[in-house]
Amino acid sequence: MTALWHQQQKDIEAGNIKLKAFLQGLVSTVTKEVEEVRARGLDIEVKGHHCPTCKKHLLRKTKGKSGYFWGCRGYPDCKATFPNKGSKPDFNSKPKSTGQATDHACPECEKGKLVKRTGKSKKTKKSFNWYGCDQFPTCKARFFEKDGKPEIPDQEDA
Repeated sequence: MTALWHQQQKDIEAGNIKLKAFLQGLVSTVTKEVEEVRARGLDIEVKGHHCPTCKKHLLRKTKGKSGYFWGCRGYPDCKATFPNKGSKPDFNSKPKSTGQATDHACPECEKGKLVKRTGKSKKTKKSFNWYGCDQFPTCKARFFEKDGKPEIPDQEDA
């Protein structure tokens, strides 16, 4: 089709056909093609990895701070991510540990339990332990560790 249109443009240049006739033919051809697509649709096969979490979207390979990973295109509604393994999402990998569960009740929301986590100081580069509520982000309670336990300030000090 483009070869035909190219030839017709050369004919316009040579004066063999008028621009108006070319444009009318162009509009007619495009209109017929659009009507045909509307009537029959397009048979497009989408290839990709479907998100096993939301089952609505495809996954997209993205470069992050630590290299490539696969994330759902439905973000932020679906926050599913998978590590990259051989340029494919690794659905069998275990999720990273979010911390060690404890028996300490959260003193702020009184619904959750505190989870022991490890952090790293940006200044000293040393690791330290801290505790956060397992109800995050609803409860944002955080406590440093002292003597192997969460350091919870007395309610009277607040």
